[in-house]
Amino acid sequence: MTPPNQTGEFARGWKVLLAAFLGMGVCIVSFSYYSSGIWIKPWQEEFGWSRTEIGTAQTLSSLHHYYFIFT
Repeated sequence: MTPPNQTGEFARGWKVLLAAFLGMGVCIVSFSYYSSGIWIKPWQEEFGWSRTEIGTAQTLSSLHHYYFIFT
């Protein structure tokens, strides 16, 4: 049993963990980055784009978002 004055790592840092989870969950950059995988096959079929073209567009989009967030 742990002494009452010592708490576990999770008990001490749950607020930071929650803030990081919410920040990544609602950030527009992470949304476009992590959800684009479900659209690769439909984009390939609909527009005839290659995976390279889709990946390049995703990279440019993320860089664009990062630029406007930090400037």
